[in-house]
Amino acid sequence: MNLVYGFCDITCSSLKLTFLGFPGGAVVESPPADAGDTGSCPGPGGSHVPQSGWAREPWPLGARPEPVLRNGRGHRDLTAKMKPDETPMFDPSLLKEVDWSQNTATFSPAISPTHPGEGLVLRPLCTADLNRGFFKVLGQLTETGVVNPEQFMKSFEHMKKSGDYYVTVVEDVTLGQIVATATLIIEHKFIHSCAKRGRVEDVVVSDECRGKQLGKL
Repeated sequence: MNLVYGFCDITCSSLKLTFLGFPGGAVVESPPADAGDTGSCPGPGGSHVPQSGWAREPWPLGARPEPVLRNGRGHRDLTAKMKPDETPMFDPSLLKEVDWSQNTATFSPAISPTHPGEGLVLRPLCTADLNRGFFKVLGQLTETGVVNPEQFMKSFEHMKKSGDYYVTVVEDVTLGQIVATATLIIEHKFIHSCAKRGRVEDVVVSDECRGKQLGKL
């Protein structure tokens, strides 16, 4: 697309943990005498796996706190609770600010980023597009593999926070489906005085919308 050329440990030292979760059960800091065989309690900085069964839990039955999902580095895994929404990957105003006079492609009939065609809207990717056939369109370009919602959300958040990814889509608002997409990636170089270089990838138009000049747009 010609258009795309126009453009982070949680420390818990202040918290006193009351239990540690292990495959064998929970360990209580000061278990009651009749709590069963819990082995020797660990000292500061130590760990302990119960020798048999569960130690008596310090909370009522059925009130066990929900586990905190974490990623491999110990951070809270916030994407596990996120739901798809309309938050764009990048500022939509960037698309409106593109200097279309610098475009070298010809369009007949005339279309532009603000008017890509009847019933069509060109905009940044958002996570809600997961349910609008985004991967169906990508699948017409190459093998996408099996991607679950959590994986999609993690990749989206990474790209959004980096500020170097500009995934643009065209939506058929009548059908509520993504019909085209392209990605601009900004590379940071050491050469040419630490210049930046844009690379366009993953350009694809859905079968039913080919011939509408969206690939050139």
